[in-house]
Order: sequence, then structure tokens, then C-alpha cells
Amino acid sequence: MNEKPVNQTTLWPMYQWVSVGVMIVTLLMTFLAAMRLGGDLPDLPQIRSSSQVVSKHPFQTLVNRPGLPPIKAWPAMKNEANPFFTDFFKPAPKPAPPPKPTMKQVELLYQGWFESSGKELEAFVTIDNKKLSAGISGDLSPEFTLLEINSEFILLKSKDDKEHRIPFNKLTSLEIPIQ
Repeated sequence: MNEKPVNQTTLWPMYQWVSVGVMIVTLLMTFLAAMRLGGDLPDLPQIRSSSQVVSKHPFQTLVNRPGLPPIKAWPAMKNEANPFFTDFFKPAPKPAPPPKPTMKQVELLYQGWFESSGKELEAFVTIDNKKLSAGISGDLSPEFTLLEINSEFILLKSKDDKEHRIPFNKLTSLEIPIQ
């Protein structure tokens, strides 16, 4: 057991011949590569011109089987779908347009009433900034018919047969069907 411990920094004497061999091979390869650096192109076979036509199908040797006729050309596709066509990348169709509104907002303001000498009542109403007047059971506008006049409110009937109570001097929004 009198072995001398091997120091990792002193491994050079043990492997010096291997290192010298690697260096010699590297120098030899570098010298051979430098000898070939003449600047000319390697000898390549001539490229055939476009005027030459390939007489054989490129895969003829792969499909040559005894008893089968030789393939002269690719089969022509006639009115067939392209096997490489895909619908995957088509954009999604445009969304349908939103439906047309069936209802509209109308602002009404009951501004007052008066009674004529013939005891007929007439109300003054502003509908969407248009000043209108009508008597009981009269058409106030194409959308409304006046049913009742009171000092505190009026009662209107819309074309969808709904009754609406409009208070005096208070702006009221109603939703009515579009004609």
C-alpha cells in the first residue's frame, strides 16, 4: 500500500504521448485542408439544360414491377377536388346583422288643458319636442289616442292597446312599438 497519491494537476506526465498524438493529427489535418484551398470549385457533374426532357418518370424505378405496364406520366386530374385543399383556414362567416328594433322611446310632457264654452276639454302635450293638442277620444298623434283629461294627469292609449298615465308637467319616457 505504498501507492503514491495522484495529483490532478500533475497528470501531464502520464498522458503526454496521447496529447502529442492528438496535436500531430490536428496539425496533419490542418495541413491537408490547407493544401486543398486552391479557390476553385469542386468537380461537379454538368447540370442538364431545360431543353432536355426527362424521358423517365422520377419514381419509375420504385414502381417497376413485373407484370405491370410502365408509368409514362402522372395521371391527369379531371374535375376532381384537389387532395391538398383545406377549408380549415377560411375566415369565419360574418355575423348576422342585428334585428331591426321593434320598439322606440318617446318622451311626453303633459303641459295643461282648457275647457271651451261648449264644455269640451282639450289637452296640450309635447311629444318628442312637438307641441300637440287634442280633445277626449281624439288622436293626439299617430301613436296615441287621448282617453281622459284631468288636472293632475292625462290617460293615453298607444297603438299596442296599452294605457299610459302621464302626470302634469313631468317629462315621461314611454316605449312604444314602431309602426
